[in-house]
Amino acid sequence: MRKTITSRKEILENCQDLVSEKGLTAIDIRTVAAACHVSVGSIYNHFESKDDLIYGVLDYAWEKIFDLGEIDKDKSGSFLNYLEWLFSSLAQKKAEGAEFFNLYSLGLAYKDPKQGRDLFDEHTAPLKEGLLKAWEDDPKLGDSYLNEDSKGKIDFLFTSLIGTLLTESISKEDFIKLASNYIQTIK
Repeated sequence: MRKTITSRKEILENCQDLVSEKGLTAIDIRTVAAACHVSVGSIYNHFESKDDLIYGVLDYAWEKIFDLGEIDKDKSGSFLNYLEWLFSSLAQKKAEGAEFFNLYSLGLAYKDPKQGRDLFDEHTAPLKEGLLKAWEDDPKLGDSYLNEDSKGKIDFLFTSLIGTLLTESISKEDFIKLASNYIQTIK
């Protein structure tokens, strides 16, 4: 007999199994309770509603996907090297859990898109800050190319990177070339 799942973390891990098997739509209080071998009330002890549970699942997944602290990085003082490292790191995370990378992107559109977007932004903010820092530290770019729209430039490159990974539309090398061309046009 399987162990009864009672902690929030165990519930969220079990939800990831459900999402892998049946998709994000499989997440509801009764299904999760049955999968965890607990009462519906036990789930409500950790989550106020189905929506709270869904956003909990998204939060947990995005935390795992966008936490790149364990991966060794080599910026070498170059923004493009940092961007390439970020692409490779996220591609590795996607390879480790592709269904989560793709399915959880749909969470941005779930019921309250603003809440989904805020949650996504919370987890990706450190990556964008790293991009901005790499830009500032790059001797070829540095402060001379930063202005009031620098955050918009970083957002554009990051959004393009995520879109490229989701659609697998171009290779890492082609993405870096496109990013380099973009940087050249804004100089």
